[in-house]
Amino acid sequence: MTKIVKYIAYILILFLVFFAYKFYQNYKYEQQIEKDWQAFIKPYNERRKAMEEAYKKEQEELAARAMKRYLLAKQDHYGGKTPEETLAMFVEALKKKDAKLAAKYYLPWEWEDAESRINLLLAKPDRYNKFLHTYQTGVIKVVDRAIGKAIKIYENKEDDAPYIMEMTHNQETGLWKIKEF
Repeated sequence: MTKIVKYIAYILILFLVFFAYKFYQNYKYEQQIEKDWQAFIKPYNERRKAMEEAYKKEQEELAARAMKRYLLAKQDHYGGKTPEETLAMFVEALKKKDAKLAAKYYLPWEWEDAESRINLLLAKPDRYNKFLHTYQTGVIKVVDRAIGKAIKIYENKEDDAPYIMEMTHNQETGLWKIKEF
């Protein structure tokens, strides 16, 4: 009987060793799968992290740009109380061939670009004179837009290609500014 108990004990020990070995193999296999999975997703995680950082940086830049625009708009005192008044001031600056002053009637963050475009207009006397002539003798219509207004300057009543000046209202100062021309 003791022999049978010994054999049963040996068999139980063998089963325990076998199951412990299988458990160990399964544990190592799962560790390798996890290691392989982490290696596989590492570039995606790095890319996601880089994208999150880029997004955060972009949001900070947008906020800084919005604050800068707000401060510029708050300090801007060029323009008229109506779109037509701003247009008249802009044209007076053009008549004086003062591109710097004419650019001040644009949105403040566009002054440099506007000044270079105005200098291009002043450098082409035909276009410059045609615009001034159309302004003085043509038909001017103010059209409401979803945001702001548009001033259309027609050479005559039948003109189908007017000069179009997009205007926007500076909420901080109450003045009208040229958004696009």
